[in-house]
Amino acid sequence: VFMRLGSDYKNNYYEYEIPLTITPEGSYSTNNPNDRLTVWPTENMFDFPLELLKNIKLNRNREKRKSGSTVSYTTLYHEYDPEKPNNKVSVIGNPSLSEINVIMVGVRNNTRVTKSGEVWINELRLTDFDEEGGWAAQGNLNIAFSDLGTLNLSGRKETVGFGALDQSLMERRSDDYYTYSVAASVELGKFFPEKAKVSLPLYYSYSNQTTTPKYDPFDQDVTLNESLSLVETKAEKDSIKSLAQEKTTTRSVSLNNIKVNIQSKTPMPYDPANFSFGYAYSQSETKAPTIVYDLSKNYRATFNYSYSPLMKTWEPFKKTKSKSGAAKFAKSLGFNYLPSNISFNSNITRFYTETSLRDIENYTVGGLNNNTQFLSWSQSFLWNRDLNLNWDFTQNLKFSFQSGTEAEIEEPYLQVNKKLNRDDYDLWKEAVIRSLKNLGDPLSYRQTVKLTYQ
Repeated sequence: VFMRLGSDYKNNYYEYEIPLTITPEGSYSTNNPNDRLTVWPTENMFDFPLELLKNIKLNRNREKRKSGSTVSYTTLYHEYDPEKPNNKVSVIGNPSLSEINVIMVGVRNNTRVTKSGEVWINELRLTDFDEEGGWAAQGNLNIAFSDLGTLNLSGRKETVGFGALDQSLMERRSDDYYTYSVAASVELGKFFPEKAKVSLPLYYSYSNQTTTPKYDPFDQDVTLNESLSLVETKAEKDSIKSLAQEKTTTRSVSLNNIKVNIQSKTPMPYDPANFSFGYAYSQSETKAPTIVYDLSKNYRATFNYSYSPLMKTWEPFKKTKSKSGAAKFAKSLGFNYLPSNISFNSNITRFYTETSLRDIENYTVGGLNNNTQFLSWSQSFLWNRDLNLNWDFTQNLKFSFQSGTEAEIEEPYLQVNKKLNRDDYDLWKEAVIRSLKNLGDPLSYRQTVKLTYQ
C-alpha cells in the first residue's frame, strides 16, 4: 500500500510505501485483542513524521549537488524509513508540504502474478503541533541636547513562535522580525554667530525592518537553516539568506524654512528676512523573495519670498480747517502709494519609483534575474509657481492680484538609475536641464484680479 502527497500525482509528490502483511483467511472477533491485531497489523499502519518526507527531499538535493551525480528532479529518488526499514520513502520534482493539493492512497502489486484481495483503509488523521515558543523585546531612547536638538532611538525584536496570550497557535509568528529606527532633529543655526540670525533646522531619520522566515520561501516545508546547510561557501549562504528575507529601509532628510532673519529698520525688498528656502528628500526601498527591489524616491525644493513695506498713509487733506461735509470727506482720504504685500512661491516636486520583480521560475532552475521584462518604473516632475499682490489704495478701495502656474518638467520615459543604466540617466539629465531652463511645460494657469470698495 502507498500514500502519495503533493501538488499533483505525476511530477511533484512524496510517496510512502508499506509492504503489506496479509491477514490469513478466517473468522475474527472485535472483542479479542489478538484478533484485532491480526486484522489491523501494526506493520500496515501509516505512522510516520512528516519531517521524514522533507528529510528525504533534502538528501536528494544533496546528492544532486555532488559532482557526477545522476540524481535529478525528474527521476524518482527513494530511501528507506530508518525507523521501519521495510518501508520505502520516495520523492520526485519539488513538492512541498505547504502546498498539498492531492492525496492518493492505493495498492500496488509488485509481482507478475495476479492478486485478488480486500483492502480496508480507515482513520487518516494528523496529530501533534510544533509548539516552539518565542520571545519579544522593545526599547526606546530619547535624548535632548538643550536647545540644539533631539535624538530618538527605538528598536523591537520578535522571534519565531511569539504571540499574544489571546492568540491561537496558528496566529503566532512564523518568522524572526526586527526593526530599529533613528531620528535626529538639529538646529544648525546655533553653530552660527547669534548676530547672523540664521535659522537652519535639519531633520534626519532612518529605519530598517527585516523579516527572516523560518521556512525557505522557495521550498516552504524546508527551514531556512536546512537550506543553508546544503551549501558550503559563505557567499552562497549569504545569497540564500538575502533572497529569503523581506527588508524595508527608509531614510529621509529635510531642511525646512531656511532663512537669515536680518531685516532693516525700514523693511526693504532686498532684506534677507524676506527670503526662505526648503529642501526635503525621502527614499524607501523594499527587497523580498518575489521582488529584487522596489525603490521609491521623493524630492521637494521650495523658495518663498514675502515683502510687506512699512509706510505711512499719505493724507493730503488732513490739515484742512474747513468743517464742511466735503472737507470732512476730503480729510478722511488716505492713499497708499506702495502695495501692502508682495509674495512669490516656487515649489518643485519630483517622484520616482522603480520596481524589479524576480523571475521565480528562472531562479528555481539556477538562472539569473537579468530579464528587463520584469522591470517597471513611473515618474512625475512638477514645478508650481504663484504670485500674490495686495494693495490697499485707500481705506475703502482695495486691490488684489493672484496668479498661479502648474508646469511639468518634461522628462523622457527612461530608467533613471545612475548605477544600473548610466546612458539612459545621462539622456534623462540633459532633457530635464533643458526643460528647467524653459520653466517647464505649463499644464494649467490661473489668474484672479479683485477690486473691492466698501
